[in-house]
Amino acid sequence: MNEDDLILLEQYLRGELPPAEVQKLETRLNKEPDLQADLTLLRKQNQYLAYRAGGGLSIEDLETMAKDARTDRPEEIKSRKASSGRILRIFIPAAVAATFLLFMWWQPWDSADLTPEELYAVHMTQPVWDVTTRNSDSTDPELTNSDKVVLSIRPNLLQQAAQAYETEDYQTVASLLERYSQTDAPNSEVLLIYAVSLIEIGDFSTAMQSLETLAESGSLLASEAPFYQCLALIKQGKIEEAKTLIRQTPKGDTKLERLREDLN
Repeated sequence: MNEDDLILLEQYLRGELPPAEVQKLETRLNKEPDLQADLTLLRKQNQYLAYRAGGGLSIEDLETMAKDARTDRPEEIKSRKASSGRILRIFIPAAVAATFLLFMWWQPWDSADLTPEELYAVHMTQPVWDVTTRNSDSTDPELTNSDKVVLSIRPNLLQQAAQAYETEDYQTVASLLERYSQTDAPNSEVLLIYAVSLIEIGDFSTAMQSLETLAESGSLLASEAPFYQCLALIKQGKIEEAKTLIRQTPKGDTKLERLREDLN
């Protein structure tokens, strides 16, 4: 990741990007898994450092801090920008870049020192889900049958589920997608979002079943299943089972390999 992207991600996390830039960045995040992984690592870095510095902040506190950082009020942002001198505008991004690069080479936690709850918080990456980015023409011959189902239902259950997912209301997401799956066969994206929401609310058995279905689907998202299966096990405190599973999993994307390093 280059320095410009790093600064962009930091501004995104602090809520300092204008709406047009947010939209452009989120479009890139949808298309660039490595950039999404870098965003997650940067967010978890900030959360972890806050945890260590805070001397015992709860995971809920960390999640609230991260959410607050992404929803700063515009007037506060404007005030901070107005008071920043030219030197600070140059120095701060450089310091952030140096800190992040150091963090990438030397992650300041020893996985043996982390509780399962902390390990889960460090590695959990919610997939980006935006049903509005799909082609709205359900007659497009390039769309699969599953995509056509998504398009036909979008104004109802899937759109509501996507809105709930955006606000991290995972109980509502799981409920809506369960209703959706009772009448229509979910595509791989819906299966993944459903499973992640179930993990977040603690319905691990159903989540693992959904991830197993995803793993056997042969879709592009099938490779995501082992990562979230490991996280489901970690959240339950089943570290040894997670280690066994990840040893059986072929090499994958950045977030999977970072999890593998911390488990081994």
